[in-house]
Amino acid sequence: MGIDLNSVNYLGYHKQNEPIPDLKDIQFNGDHKQFIGPQFYLKRDFWDYPGYFAFRSRFFAHSAYHSPLSRILHKALYLFREKFYDYE
Repeated sequence: MGIDLNSVNYLGYHKQNEPIPDLKDIQFNGDHKQFIGPQFYLKRDFWDYPGYFAFRSRFFAHSAYHSPLSRILHKALYLFREKFYDYE
């Protein structure tokens, strides 16, 4: 995917504690280059950001999932975005 291992927390941690072999040191049973594609990137749209902030802040997570405002916030969000799950 072309992602720097140090930019992903658990991969950076693993790299520091257990060496990750270099690609040239791995034996493949076929040509792995056929699976290499364009560099991966995550494209977020406007409606991805409420979840992004909720998972990075205790305050926003509590507000979105455990406070009296949570029902209202989710209803407002789902006016503009399709539900991922049907909770009812």
